[in-house]
Amino acid sequence: MLLYQGPFTRRQTALAQNKLSTGLRFMKLGILGTSLKKNELRVPIHPEHLSRLSDDVRRALVFEMGYGERLGYSDAAMQVQGVGIARREQILASLDAVLLLKPMPEDFLALRQGGVHLGWPHCLQQVANTQTAIDRRQTVIAMEQMFIRDAMGQRVKHPFYKNNEMGGYCAVLHALALKGWDGAYGKPRKAVILSFGAVGQGALRALRGRGFTDITVCTQQRKSAEPPAGLEGCHFLRITTQTGQLLTQAPDGSLRPLLDLIAEADILVNAILQDPNHPVMYLQPAQVDRIKPGCLLLDISCDQGLGFPFSQPLSFDQPLLQLGHFDYYAVDHTPNYLWEAASWEVSQALLPYLPEFLKGPQHWAQTQIFREAIEIEAGVIQNPEILAFQKRESAYPHAIRK
Repeated sequence: MLLYQGPFTRRQTALAQNKLSTGLRFMKLGILGTSLKKNELRVPIHPEHLSRLSDDVRRALVFEMGYGERLGYSDAAMQVQGVGIARREQILASLDAVLLLKPMPEDFLALRQGGVHLGWPHCLQQVANTQTAIDRRQTVIAMEQMFIRDAMGQRVKHPFYKNNEMGGYCAVLHALALKGWDGAYGKPRKAVILSFGAVGQGALRALRGRGFTDITVCTQQRKSAEPPAGLEGCHFLRITTQTGQLLTQAPDGSLRPLLDLIAEADILVNAILQDPNHPVMYLQPAQVDRIKPGCLLLDISCDQGLGFPFSQPLSFDQPLLQLGHFDYYAVDHTPNYLWEAASWEVSQALLPYLPEFLKGPQHWAQTQIFREAIEIEAGVIQNPEILAFQKRESAYPHAIRK
């Protein structure tokens, strides 16, 4: 099947089959702009960024028909940049690899046998995605598992940290709008943020931007009780554990139960990145009544049953639940609240890695950031955390143990 490549000569079309002047060969990468996940509006490559890519890279890209229309770019305008255009089903069925931010099981069914997916598949939690990729012998490269490491091999940065920041930022803006609350006007309220990674930092930026001043940030990431940079004007507490109880430690070393702080919060933000195999539980079922009446709890992590006994992902169609005496917010892909800005940030982060990705599987095996992000390779699970969490056998076809 021939994909329409735009107004190229025969010679240019031959070049678009990925022969580089360096002698390397690029894969063909299909890029989808529509998602089967409801209310998912982000795109992985912003059309305005195409001019930053080399001619060789652009010739290796095939975008879904209509990809740029919501951003003001027609198919013709994108073809001028040298990229291909094809229907969604053609891309999934025929190309070497497909870039789709939020895949659903139906996408893996449509992706060709032995095909490659790049995006946020969340294979550990999304059992159906994992099973379909296993059955169809597909390779799944998870952007959430891409990390930049220092010379000692320690993780120092996630390329897509700004999207994670926007997760916290957008959740706060959306939830406050739903409640009609503000920090500069109305009743004074105390906010507590649990964890201070990228999501927590985005939540703090939004709270400050909306005028809140009584903000306490708690984190388990730091061994030091001294506050990290960026917390000027906020209270900082380190979360520690003694005899199985979560405690907060102030810079002066004083300790108190974390539950006491939770009970004081008018706005409680859960921004932790959970390890599903070793989750942090902030509350037990018998302690739920300690949540302050009228509290707005933003569960940005929204992992089913993790963090709180009632944790569950919600949607933009039903973003807020009243759980007895408090409100619970848990939209599971909040950057879509500002989807165009989120698309811009994702695209800026992804662009530097595209030329390396297009070099294909042999290159990924030699490149740490891709090698570590391969969750499934030709149907074989590479991440032992998936095997543990889903209780699967280690050998293909990774049957789930009863």
